[in-house]
Amino acid sequence: MRFADLEPAHKAKRVLKPATEINQLLQSNPDSQDIFLPHWVLDIYPARPDEMEDMSLHELLSWYERHRAVTQKELLQLKGFGLYLRRRTVKPYIVTHKLINPQKSEENKERYFYQLLKLFKPWRSELEFSLSDRTFSETFAAEISRLPEMAAYHDRNVQAEEQEEQMENDVRVCKQNTNSTR
Repeated sequence: MRFADLEPAHKAKRVLKPATEINQLLQSNPDSQDIFLPHWVLDIYPARPDEMEDMSLHELLSWYERHRAVTQKELLQLKGFGLYLRRRTVKPYIVTHKLINPQKSEENKERYFYQLLKLFKPWRSELEFSLSDRTFSETFAAEISRLPEMAAYHDRNVQAEEQEEQMENDVRVCKQNTNSTR
């Protein structure tokens, strides 16, 4: 299972490099700001090789692992990193992320569609997954027919939300019936 931190770059959680690596880095370059491990969403996906240009973040997170050393021919080098990608051969990772209910508020609706576009529309910069002068929900509506995986993912989310609401309603009714018979 792999977690995708889909928050905007300024809110994303980053992981520090090991202390020994940071100490070595600061000894050789005291002004270095390179103290974080490469982030799958912010660093690795935008630096994917040109032959993966049309690949979505979801597909990359599902099927690829990063490696430091070149040991096999099927590895693809990331742009600007000493890292390589290798495609998994058996099963993809299950990609998880923070779930947002778009029905709760207009802000949640935009955050939800922001996440879907970030996961399924190929991009190199966050500016690319929204159409100019459009909200994320409007961009989603305009792009859904072009991105069938995004449409299917959204449909599964809608169905799961409806099932959850129905279950909550059934529990509420059962509880009311139990309380009224006492």
